Amino acid sequence: MDSEQKLAEALRAIEVQVAGLPAGNAAQVERARMRIKERCRELATAADVVEFQFSLPDTWSQILFCALLKRYGLVGYRYKRQRHSTIMVRASKRLVDEVLDPLLKAMSQQLNEHFRAVAQLALSAAVSPGPYTVQILPDHNHASGQLCPECAKKVSG
Repeated sequence: MDSEQKLAEALRAIEVQVAGLPAGNAAQVERARMRIKERCRELATAADVVEFQFSLPDTWSQILFCALLKRYGLVGYRYKRQRHSTIMVRASKRLVDEVLDPLLKAMSQQLNEHFRAVAQLALSAAVSPGPYTVQILPDHNHASGQLCPECAKKVSG
């Protein structure tokens, strides 16, 4: 099984978990989607439907969020002059708290882990042997803007 198939299965498993169904086969995935979609329809007419603003940090999170909205019959939009990282949606607070937010967080985390692994492999093959790390220096107050001798020694060697 290649990494894309593993990622797709992991995302489906997250959906099944959020739907409150036991982990299982492909039929469970479809049941989970239908269960969440029904929940969305149910809460669409709830008294607490308001406009929510989601500020998403990266393009992948935005694409994922729009895909989730489309999958469950919701519409994302922006007002004129809003940032590209902002997506608005009219939904029930319970729907956002119980369905959209948990799905978005869990799936974003899964996607980021996948992208990190793919980038690590690609960079190792293309640039040089990895892993790539950043050294964090101790927290010193360098008021003059110059590194203290201890920090300068760590950076240079």
